[in-house]
Amino acid sequence: MADWRIAVLGVVQGLTEFLPVSSSAHLVILDNLLGVKQPTMSLAIFLHLGTLLAVVVVYFRQLLRILVGMFAGRREGRLGWFIVIGSIPAAVLGIALKDVFAKAFSSVLLSGVMLLVTGAILFWSGRLSRGRRDERAMTAGDALAVGAFQAVAILPGISRSGSTIAGGLWRGLEPKLAADFSFLLSVPAVLGAGLLDIREALKGGEVFDLRGLVLGTVLSFIFGYIAIKWLIAVVRRGRIEAFAYYCWAVGLAVIIWRVAVR
Repeated sequence: MADWRIAVLGVVQGLTEFLPVSSSAHLVILDNLLGVKQPTMSLAIFLHLGTLLAVVVVYFRQLLRILVGMFAGRREGRLGWFIVIGSIPAAVLGIALKDVFAKAFSSVLLSGVMLLVTGAILFWSGRLSRGRRDERAMTAGDALAVGAFQAVAILPGISRSGSTIAGGLWRGLEPKLAADFSFLLSVPAVLGAGLLDIREALKGGEVFDLRGLVLGTVLSFIFGYIAIKWLIAVVRRGRIEAFAYYCWAVGLAVIIWRVAVR
């Protein structure tokens, strides 16, 4: 794959993985409308590694406190167990409906329709009352509810970050906590998907392009880091619904294009 295509994929993956506009939908659109082919299995793994590293860098101290707290039985580990609980719905649904979701990624029209749904979720979240419940008031029920939103986001076009932040706001969590929990919840999700992809790549005997993998990883990390910092600021200001208009515009454009070419 040409370096410019890898660069485009790295930038798009980094930005859209965390901004509430659906990375999966944008990859499908790039493939079908712009001719930028979906990344190879190995490149996809490293693009997700870049975004995973962005989360780890931004939340390094908190992740360290969570891990120590979980194993030492401290209060800081409570959020870690909520992350475990919140990861269950996506894991169960992803395994049970693996083939269904795989087919969904071949449909550009479905991605367009689901972008409209994402826009509706974001617009709805902006109409919710500003939550005041902090980490001490968070419950396992909150974690499971947010996890259910993450499970639905397996569909291309449904933003994982947008839906999980909306889920947290719906449960009355304060905006910063809703955003933080969304990003922390992405760690096991991305890590689990990456491990499965590595297994598939090893089975397929794919040839690795080291230069391309490094380029894609670095760009997805840089733009992922920028996206996380930006979205946290947006959520704090209560302006996440602004992304709804982008999702509606892109989703509608994709639907019109697909209907017109039939």
